[in-house]
Order: sequence, then structure tokens, then C-alpha cells
Amino acid sequence: MSLGQIQGPVKITAYGGGKKSNCCVDYSTVEKDTGILWIDGKTVYRKVIPVSALPATPGTHGVNAGIGANVVETVVKLQPVLTNGGLHFQQFNQYPANKGFSQVMYIPSLDTVNISHFADVAGYTGHVIIEYTKS
Repeated sequence: MSLGQIQGPVKITAYGGGKKSNCCVDYSTVEKDTGILWIDGKTVYRKVIPVSALPATPGTHGVNAGIGANVVETVVKLQPVLTNGGLHFQQFNQYPANKGFSQVMYIPSLDTVNISHFADVAGYTGHVIIEYTKS
């Protein structure tokens, strides 16, 4: 049967690495097992870290991730979702360093997400999505 011959709804279930893939794990501030395995066979977890209002003074703003020091082995994905209500940032390093955000970084030994910014970003809030394996 070809795709052109299929009529009606089709359910697709994906499997990978010997574990059922769960493409639709909710985003949560509580750690979730994504149902996905990383290339080393370890489970990938997802957590959303709230970011309160960033300071106006340029520099680095640290946010506690609440995962635990030295628990994370591999950061699979680290995605900022920041806004001031008008502008929305989901990727950094897209502007010159003196124009706004530069990077987001996770430090396992401190269980901290650092957001570096080089402009007045007062009023920006949002979240950082982290997907990771555990050591």
C-alpha cells in the first residue's frame, strides 16, 4: 500500500533505541522522563526552569535549576524562551554582544543556568528548557 492509497486517520508510533519514544511529554517545572534515549542509551529528562525578571545591569544572571548539583551528565538541549511582552528570544548569539543576549549556559556543579546579557534587559522574564541525561 502506498501513502496515496491511505484513507482516514493514521496513527504513527515511533520507536528508537529499544524504548518507546514519547514525542508529546508535557513541559513542566517538574522533571519529566521524555521516553527518549540519548546516543549513550541513557534516558533523556526535561525540565522547565522559570526565569524571573532579569536585571537592567549587563552581566550574567544565575538561576537555580533545582535538579541537583552534579546530577546532570549530558545537556542534550538548552533552550531559552525569554520575553519582555513585545520581543521574544529563543536563540542567543544572533546579535552582536553589545545588543542584547549572548548566551545561556548550564553549570552542573552549581546546578545553575547562567544567562549572559550585554544590554539593559530589565523586564525580561520567561523560561529555560533543559533536556539532559543523569550521571
